[in-house]
Amino acid sequence: MRIPGSRLAAVVILASITLSACGSGEGDEALAAARQRAEDALQGLRELERRTGELEGELGDLRAEGDDVTSRLDALAAKLKRRTERLEASIADAKSSASSAAGEAGDALNTAGEALNTAGEAAREISILTNRLNYHLRNHGGG
Repeated sequence: MRIPGSRLAAVVILASITLSACGSGEGDEALAAARQRAEDALQGLRELERRTGELEGELGDLRAEGDDVTSRLDALAAKLKRRTERLEASIADAKSSASSAAGEAGDALNTAGEALNTAGEAAREISILTNRLNYHLRNHGGG
């Protein structure tokens, strides 16, 4: 980025210094000093333009690096989002499976409890029948 009109400004400064030195009557010495100041100003302006160019180049490099970092961050964010979505789906599946397994285990426990109750009732009935049979065998001629 060049400073607009910087060379024109330097020429105007040089011309005004030259004219003021000529008009003051100080002669060649004043003119030489004015020219030196104008040359120093031009040199400073050239250095400023050079440094501005360097800074613009550095700024361009930094912007390119920033764009690269932004692109990598966007890619990583998308990758993280996909993995998070897969993890959430896996967790939902695991919850569903655990819930289903818990339901099946509850059903199995209920069935086992019912079977245990039925077995207990059958054992009582067998015990009663065994006692009756023994009673009849003892008391009615079986033994």
